[in-house]
Amino acid sequence: MTHLKHAGLTVSKDDIQNFYMEILGFRAEGEFQINHELSESIFNINNDIEVCYMVNNEVTLELFIYPNSDNHHFFQHLCLWMENCEEIYENALEKNYWAFRRTNSKNQSTYFIKDNMNNLFELKNN
Repeated sequence: MTHLKHAGLTVSKDDIQNFYMEILGFRAEGEFQINHELSESIFNINNDIEVCYMVNNEVTLELFIYPNSDNHHFFQHLCLWMENCEEIYENALEKNYWAFRRTNSKNQSTYFIKDNMNNLFELKNN
C-alpha cells in the first residue's frame, strides 16, 4: 500500500501566517531545522533551513522557509509512505537514477530518489 505522507514546498516566512494559516486554514504542527550538510546532500542547497509542518484535516505540508526569492532554489518534493523503500532505492540505483539514503540516530532510514526531470520523492516506511 502507498499513500501520500506530505508535500514539501519552498515558502517565504511571511506566507506561513498570512497564506497557509489565515487563507488556507492550516495549523502549525511543529518546526525543525535542516543543517546545511543535509540540505546540500538532498536539495543541492548549502544553507541551514527552517522547516514548518502544517496540517489541515488529512493534508500535511512540509514548508521550507527560504530567505531569498531568487526562484533558483527549491525544496519541492512528495513524500510517499511505501512498504518496500529499500527495494525501490536499490532499484533506482541499479537503473542509474539519483538516490540518497539518510539513516537517523534511531537507525531508521529515509530514502530520496529523483526522476530524469529532477522530481524529488521522499520514501518512508516508518
